[in-house]
Formats: sequence, C-alpha cells, structure tokens
Amino acid sequence: MSRSVELRGWRGRAAQPRGGPDHIDVIKGQDSLFHPALADVSLGLLHGSQPGMFIVCHGPQRTHLLGYLGTRLSSIETLIEHTIALGRSTNPAIRCVGIALNTGAMNAASAQAKLTRPPGACRTL
Repeated sequence: MSRSVELRGWRGRAAQPRGGPDHIDVIKGQDSLFHPALADVSLGLLHGSQPGMFIVCHGPQRTHLLGYLGTRLSSIETLIEHTIALGRSTNPAIRCVGIALNTGAMNAASAQAKLTRPPGACRTL
C-alpha cells in the first residue's frame, strides 16, 4: 500500500506531509554539504526534507574531511550559515537548534573544554 503526498508548489507551500503542531520528523543527514563526494546527497536531503530546524554534528578533533586530507573542515559557524542559506530555498524558516560534538576520541579535559566554550554560532541559536 502506498501513501501519496499532495505537492502544490516548489516553494514549500503545502509540500510537506501533514502533521500536528507538535509533529517532528527526525532525518539523519549524510555527511557534509562541503564534502566533495557526498555534498549532492546532503543537499538533496536538505532540500527534499525541508527542515524547519537542524542540529550540527561535529568531531572537534578532526581537521580534514575523511578521504580528502587536502580539504580542511569548515568551521561550525560556516556550516550553520551555509545550511541556513541553502535550506531557505525550500523552507525560509529553517534554523539551527543545536550542536552535537562527538568527543569520544578526546581525553576528558579536552572534551570538557570544547563543551564549556561552544563556538560563537551557539549564541545565535
């Protein structure tokens, strides 16, 4: 049995499946909008899901993209700015609501320092 979704316009008007006012769909992203091999998947997921909010996940100990040692990771602030700019084409109300840091490969003192001094972008959430 299939479920059809009414799509009335490409600007996000009534293009999302209906849910109640407290309804939230959680969609796991696929890598970075800046990854040379995977950005097309990430951008398609961002546009197709039309999120109203997103959480940035980051490994603070990493400095380069996996598999692309010549490509440095963008800052969290830059990732948030670009995600909002690109996401606004399908949902003008998109906003960042959090940052998740994967500190599993860090010692306790380094991890605590990253968690107590969040990047500047957190102030704008």
